[in-house]
Amino acid sequence: MKGTTVRKLYWNFENEERWLNEMAAKGQALLHYSWGTYRFEPSRPAEWIYRIELLPDVASKPASQEYLAFMADTGAQAVAIFQGWVYFRKASADGPFEVFSDLDSRIAHYMRVLMLFASLFAALLPITTVNLTNISRGEMPPAIFALALPILVLLLGVEALLGVQSMSVARKVRELKVRKRLFE
Repeated sequence: MKGTTVRKLYWNFENEERWLNEMAAKGQALLHYSWGTYRFEPSRPAEWIYRIELLPDVASKPASQEYLAFMADTGAQAVAIFQGWVYFRKASADGPFEVFSDLDSRIAHYMRVLMLFASLFAALLPITTVNLTNISRGEMPPAIFALALPILVLLLGVEALLGVQSMSVARKVRELKVRKRLFE
């Protein structure tokens, strides 16, 4: 049986992780990921458990390399690394697989994810504002307006997605911090 390629975009790493584990349950093992393209190979159903983590630093930095080596020592394989995101898998026969050992490490991860989305939102905001202002003035030649309007719509859509994701992750951080206080 040959491998499968699936093109799919996720804004939520938890949903993506859940989907990867569903694919593994169907006998599809992730081989590679890049730009919304997942490559799978056949495997035994439920052979692997997948986890996704955003590294604190670039994967090539020594601290990240040490962490990846540590994870390899635990039996976890880094199947793909993309834009700071690491796609780990571990044999399900080895038992449960979690990348976070405690609430503090989970909170730190969610804070990294929050900073990523909030930073992207903040970086796009001036561009979106300038485009919105220019279009609303109505002083553009029709040819420029025909280009600027779709770009503005796209920017507004991306800003909305980033804003919603930022709020969702911030809510998760608050929940984890409340949980931590309850158990201290």
